[in-house]
Amino acid sequence: MKHALLIIAHKNIKQLDRLVSSLEHDSFDIFIHFDSKWAISDDEIEMFKHQHHNAEVLEKRYSGVLDTWSLVEIAMELIQKALYTETQKKIEYGYFYLMSGQDYPIKSNDYIAQYLDRAYPKPLIDCTPETDDNWIHSTFKRIRHVNLYNKINKISKNKTVQKICKIPLYAYQEVLTLIVGSPYKHLKAMNIRLYGGSAWWALPREVVGFITEQYKTNRQVVKWYRKATTPEETFFQTMTMMSPAAEKVVLNDPYETKQNCMTFAYFQSEGKPVTGHPYSFTVNEIDKIQKMPHLFARKFDIDIDEKIFDIIEEKCR
Repeated sequence: MKHALLIIAHKNIKQLDRLVSSLEHDSFDIFIHFDSKWAISDDEIEMFKHQHHNAEVLEKRYSGVLDTWSLVEIAMELIQKALYTETQKKIEYGYFYLMSGQDYPIKSNDYIAQYLDRAYPKPLIDCTPETDDNWIHSTFKRIRHVNLYNKINKISKNKTVQKICKIPLYAYQEVLTLIVGSPYKHLKAMNIRLYGGSAWWALPREVVGFITEQYKTNRQVVKWYRKATTPEETFFQTMTMMSPAAEKVVLNDPYETKQNCMTFAYFQSEGKPVTGHPYSFTVNEIDKIQKMPHLFARKFDIDIDEKIFDIIEEKCR
């Protein structure tokens, strides 16, 4: 069985080169999106493509912004590219595995391929049902203009100044939500049950086909997901639970935050503050990585610790 690895990359060509090189295997075809904010030249991209014949690079480049619909768009573009390749090669992929350019495999390629073959067609996705008072509900409560928040954050690094500048935006969003209605209200009116979880998943061909059809035809769902917060952590979960494969998904407790997927992100560590963003692994965490049952981990930064990649390949794979 062949699998499509979908990589969202936004920095550090040296690290991306190492990631793609580490995934050279007959079972994997790789598809990559280079973020438009990445100051990488066309010549560098062409050289990368020449060096990696197992990888296809998307021609169209988007600006991926955390907590916005842009990350869903990028994932869907990668899926579309992989589906087109299926047609060209007259094959069918088992899993479509979404990852970032700062992920790294912590198991051997043979192990990963065999694990996916055995797991198929179970959706490998972190999935938590929405309730009236959990984190998923809060992402749909009001219309959000996250891009405007990010622009305000660039005006000043001072948190107080940022909060003051955002006051009119808060007021505008509240009034607009009262007038138009929240994404939650509109999605519930369509009898859609909401789910959320990690943005990194491995979905079988059946589910990817279903999501692609919904993305193209269910314009009302797309419309209201565009106005919600953090759609990259809710859209694919909700679509998967609408699909015929829903019964195969292992659901989390509504009040439990866990990474029930095959990519581990390092969010908490003793002595470090929880920021909502994953820490970068270093050689100090190699024992932790060795014990993980996951296939991949994130995130890694070659500028912070390059030696960690050699140690993973020596001890974990």
